[in-house]
Amino acid sequence: MIGHILVVDGGGTKTAASLYDVRGDELASVMAGPSSLTQELEGGCATIAAVIEQLLLQTRTEAPDCSIVVGVAGAGNPVQRQALAAGLNAYPHLLITTDAQLALYGANLGRPVNVITLGTGSVAMQLTATGDTRQLGGWGFPIADHGGGAQLGFSAVQALIDAYDAGDIAQSPCLLALQDKIGTTRCDILAWVRQAKAKDYAALSHIVAQHSERCTLAHELMLKAAQAVDALIDKMGRDNILPIVLLGGMAQVIYPYLSQQHRQRIIPTQGSALSGGVLLAKKELERGPHGRRQ
Repeated sequence: MIGHILVVDGGGTKTAASLYDVRGDELASVMAGPSSLTQELEGGCATIAAVIEQLLLQTRTEAPDCSIVVGVAGAGNPVQRQALAAGLNAYPHLLITTDAQLALYGANLGRPVNVITLGTGSVAMQLTATGDTRQLGGWGFPIADHGGGAQLGFSAVQALIDAYDAGDIAQSPCLLALQDKIGTTRCDILAWVRQAKAKDYAALSHIVAQHSERCTLAHELMLKAAQAVDALIDKMGRDNILPIVLLGGMAQVIYPYLSQQHRQRIIPTQGSALSGGVLLAKKELERGPHGRRQ
């Protein structure tokens, strides 16, 4: 008899996990670092396994008593999903999906909705009245994810390099702040770029946002990112009148730069990705006992 639900929400910046009773009341929670399977497959799998084990030990819950739902960036890739499933094969009641899927179900508490998630990356998801889902974007950094934090930070570093060569970094408060983070010399900048990952570029996006009202360059970078998000919304919402929910760490800073037409359709989120995971787990429980799922 399954008496608990454990949900993991893993992304490119952080991992959140909570344990619930079957009613959906939270009993315990933990936070950890990034677990995106796309960014670092082995490390992501290890992080997810660790938070699950921590919650089970902390609450003295046995694995057979727990329905586990893992939503993680990169799980849409079958190879990466199989690697995670292999690492979690000790858990008999397991559902692996994407973090976007968790956010989709949580955003409007299982009701039809368009969800645009703007974090390290960017992805659009739609939940229809018939329960069907559709995804656009979410291809990953650096090939796509325009409008996400990593791409915004990447654009800012490109601007920094251009300004460095032109000798006019001092003209931009945003670029001066970026220099404080990644270095003031050519060697410093090259060393940072060589080791930088998506999460490192995403961390720089907040510097751009903070300077967007008093720095012309930062303002232009924010407008460019918002245009990419507008395009993503156009693709997802052009054939429906469903409400739109913006999620993720970049949602609030991008919102003012979006078109008025799109802002008028945006509603507040009704639940979290973790609550979306609880809804998915309950759907699985209603279908009867289930074994390993991927």
